Amino acid sequence: MNAVAGDAVTEDRARPRASHAIAPWARRVLWVGGLTQCAFGAFWLARGSAAIGGGVGLALLALSALFVVGLFTYARRAAAGTAPRPSDTRQDKSIEIQVTIATALEFAAAIILPLVVSTTGHADWTLPSIAITVGPLLLWLDYRVRIPRYRPVGWALTIGPLILVAVMSGKALVATAGLSAGVLLLATALAGFRELSATKLAARRSAIAVNPISEGATTMYDRNVHVVFGAGQVGRALATQLAERGLAVRVVSRTRPGNLGDEIEWRAADVTVPGAAAAAAAGASVIYQCLNAPYTDWEARFPPLQRAVIDAAEHTGALLVSLENLYGYGPTTGPMTEDLPLAATTVKGRTRALMTQELLDAAEAGRIRFAIGRASDFFGAGVTESSLGERVFANAVKGKPADFIGNPNLPHTYSYVPDIAAGLATLGTDERAIGGTWHLPGPETVSTKALLELVASKLQHPVGVRALPKLAVRALGLFNPTIRELIELTYEFDAPFVLDTTKFESTFGTAGTPLPDAIQMTLAWYQQRDDEHSKNRVRPSTCNYGSIPGCRSTSVIHEAHGSVARTRTPTGCCANTSPEAPTSPATAPRNSRLSPRR
Repeated sequence: MNAVAGDAVTEDRARPRASHAIAPWARRVLWVGGLTQCAFGAFWLARGSAAIGGGVGLALLALSALFVVGLFTYARRAAAGTAPRPSDTRQDKSIEIQVTIATALEFAAAIILPLVVSTTGHADWTLPSIAITVGPLLLWLDYRVRIPRYRPVGWALTIGPLILVAVMSGKALVATAGLSAGVLLLATALAGFRELSATKLAARRSAIAVNPISEGATTMYDRNVHVVFGAGQVGRALATQLAERGLAVRVVSRTRPGNLGDEIEWRAADVTVPGAAAAAAAGASVIYQCLNAPYTDWEARFPPLQRAVIDAAEHTGALLVSLENLYGYGPTTGPMTEDLPLAATTVKGRTRALMTQELLDAAEAGRIRFAIGRASDFFGAGVTESSLGERVFANAVKGKPADFIGNPNLPHTYSYVPDIAAGLATLGTDERAIGGTWHLPGPETVSTKALLELVASKLQHPVGVRALPKLAVRALGLFNPTIRELIELTYEFDAPFVLDTTKFESTFGTAGTPLPDAIQMTLAWYQQRDDEHSKNRVRPSTCNYGSIPGCRSTSVIHEAHGSVARTRTPTGCCANTSPEAPTSPATAPRNSRLSPRR
């Protein structure tokens, strides 16, 4: 997720930038390449020791064997699990194909070149000829995935054998080439494993650095904790609901969200760092996957986030409750039930389906226990980047037509954020949910036009509908990256899009918020945001979900990540809950780093 910084050194500008895709591949090459280097290094040390012969040769061979065994053991204990295979994005596939081809060419050259050399009558050139094929591969790997330590070793293995052949021959050449090449490769492998080990250790430290634990102190690590990965729209609401149930809760995110209740623990972690998610989830009994990725780079960045959380669940033995959207189903002809096949045809839909399959495969392999909760398009206080967000509710409040994609006369299920959070909390606290996929309840499904008529009745003025044709959507996509990404999903608004939640409701006996109440509380957020803007022209105070009679709890909208979290306050109350970080409905970002929908 970090932005890629420009190269500081002029001569490196032609080199590939260290992007979010290259960095995982660098770690992968350090791991797989390190193991390969250990094998090659052992071979060369054995050949060099054999060329020396006698007692000295046997002693060198024994020492070499001990070192190689020790290095393999160190690699397994200190660096294993730090370099999983990167996600199947286009760039990942391109890098994988290139690395595979380059490695295959090196192996082929390592077989062919010694055969060619042996035909010249210089048997002592065989070992140097093998070493010389490794050098160019290391240089290319440094160029492609940015591993600087490979550069001097690559040049040494490329030029060194030529120098040795020019000044030596016979056993002296074989012994010198074998021992020097073997030592070089084993040292390179050791340095790579140490770097991976340091990365793993840094990830663990980063997870606890913000809240250091004093000796003898009692923390949530000593209890079974419900760990929520992600402090966005759903993650914050979920954490609050779990805390209201009297559970120990920890929120894990890159930056601290504002106004978390005192009863909720927070841990800083960048889950893109290997081992960071597992360290942050220590002591978890249930893990909730509520992370998301920037919508314009969703298919590249989202799968690695889920893999990190799966790894955390495997390490802790916690139940994994994963929030999913409906992209994986693709176009459907009737109400969507949990037994529908994942038959998506869009890029994002196929990505979502592959992520689901990865989770199921992990469960099938016995790595994790899981429960999947699926929801439709989000709406609610603070949810601005959604098909039922800013351009619908905010426009309606201002007396403008609501912008809509597709046919508004068709029934369409929308999911209310507090209902999503409540559904996930149920999945994480009821054993009947384990191993199942569940459609989370929400407000009743009506047509978008009927929903807007209800909005109009609450506002007591007409709300027009401005349906945007596909050509107009494509034109807007030229200037708005988020709209551009939504174009492939317009099929959801060209036919009925109904989520069947019967399975969840019949099993757990709970239903969603009535649609009028959900709309009222959402409108209240938008209205207060506009009122405070017009009155103060400055950052307004924190607002609740609404002030309708019978509302048991209000909802505080926090600026960080455009997120939503509910805290218990008297009905109809609206006030700042913390002076530390100014947060307001008005400052919920309209270009949030979170996607419009999961």
